[in-house]
Amino acid sequence: MIQDIRLTGYDFLDKPLLPLAGGQNFHLFYVFDGSGVLIVDSSSHTCSRDSLFLFPSLEVAVPSPGSRSTLTILHLPFTCPSPRMGAEIARLPRLLPASPEHRSLVMEILHECILKRPLYEDLCSLYLEQLLIPLAAASYRTGRGFSRGPRIARRPEGPLAEACAYIDRHLGEDLSSDILCEACRVNARQLNSLFKKTFNQSTIEYIGNRRLVRARELLCFSRDSVTRIAESTGFKSVHYFSRVFKEKEGIPPGEYKKRIARSLTL
Repeated sequence: MIQDIRLTGYDFLDKPLLPLAGGQNFHLFYVFDGSGVLIVDSSSHTCSRDSLFLFPSLEVAVPSPGSRSTLTILHLPFTCPSPRMGAEIARLPRLLPASPEHRSLVMEILHECILKRPLYEDLCSLYLEQLLIPLAAASYRTGRGFSRGPRIARRPEGPLAEACAYIDRHLGEDLSSDILCEACRVNARQLNSLFKKTFNQSTIEYIGNRRLVRARELLCFSRDSVTRIAESTGFKSVHYFSRVFKEKEGIPPGEYKKRIARSLTL
């Protein structure tokens, strides 16, 4: 598989990062939680939840001493086999714009790195391309006076946007069709049609997937028990949650939590 970007690893930045001599990696840092200062070479960068930093190269990177216990920073080193694409990515600002889509993509990369299923390296690289290539393309067009061009992926609008936002705010609660329709002022058939057209999922399938995504993030970054996570994400019981999680991800949620804990303590 030919790719413009290839992920070469992942780790959590809680001590000085010293890249191997001669390495040609770019370095992406994503702040999952906390606030503080990231020191890269001789520069300090203020960061908080969802900050996204990109460095074409570095000699050393480390959270400031007062920030190490409060920041959770994922480090994603990657290479760019295409010299032209590498040059465009290198021109991007050190602090990249943050968005919910970026958090979702970084979370998917981490998820695949935890599970290490077949072809996970390729999947991670594709997610990284989805994050970086649009930014590089936008920067290229802007720098050369081109029009922005059409957006390929549209954010939900109108009743669908209201439904998605309501679902994310109330994942731990009853999300019946009647409740959603009342909140968004549309009937069940219209709402289901919108979800099918936009996400290729029914309303129920979308809710289930959002609950699973939230559960994965809580398993990674909260201290809650598996039982508490099941409750807070709207699963009927911890046994049902465990069964659904294992069917979807291949391992029980408790094992998933242990794997990310090991990554955080490496």
